[in-house]
Amino acid sequence: MEVIIIDYAEYVSQCQRREVPTDRILTEDEFLEEREQEISKLVLRLEALYLEWSYCREEGTTSPRWTDGEELNFIRRKIEQGKRQLEVYSQNTGEFIEICRKELPPVMPVYFMVAPEKILEQAEVTWKQCVESKSYHYIICNYKRIPVQYEERHIAEGILDKIRQIQKSIKYRSYVRLKKYDDSKPYIEMLQASEKRIEALLAELEEMGEVEPIQPPIKKEKYQQLRLQDMVQ
Repeated sequence: MEVIIIDYAEYVSQCQRREVPTDRILTEDEFLEEREQEISKLVLRLEALYLEWSYCREEGTTSPRWTDGEELNFIRRKIEQGKRQLEVYSQNTGEFIEICRKELPPVMPVYFMVAPEKILEQAEVTWKQCVESKSYHYIICNYKRIPVQYEERHIAEGILDKIRQIQKSIKYRSYVRLKKYDDSKPYIEMLQASEKRIEALLAELEEMGEVEPIQPPIKKEKYQQLRLQDMVQ
């Protein structure tokens, strides 16, 4: 959070150290007016941070890098920094700002997660929809038939690896990583796009006699019997 300069003499001193031209240094009245605007912005920012903390505490966070506890503590630190600036302002001006009365949110345990069961359930739905899709099984049956020099094969391998990462995260209950698997749509779209590319390429390679005819996808009834434990290697 950007530090607000409270004292005019300190402001002038900093300008001189930075060799700011004299005509660009604010007068004291201009400085005070700008300071009031910055303080008002800071108060609004703190109010928003308190609301953000409360929302994240109830609903959880979306960051795939941090636990909810880490994210909540990060927001808390920003609130704490802002309140310190307001306290310095109050000490220098004698003007008390109401938001300073508000207590800091509590420090949360580092590994705290708001709704781990929901996160896991959403990831399982995403994984299931992916591995039960026609596109997934078409790729599984056909991508290795593409010669290694073609990009489509490597793209397919990358997409399948993403699906394996979902099942691995489910198996080991990696809740932070699982947060980014709450929607199957982007993965289904990747699978469908890859299926189309592979189908077009194999048709072309067939015409040239470089590959055998395209294999049909696994029947729906067969792959619907798959279970998570069967897929984890």
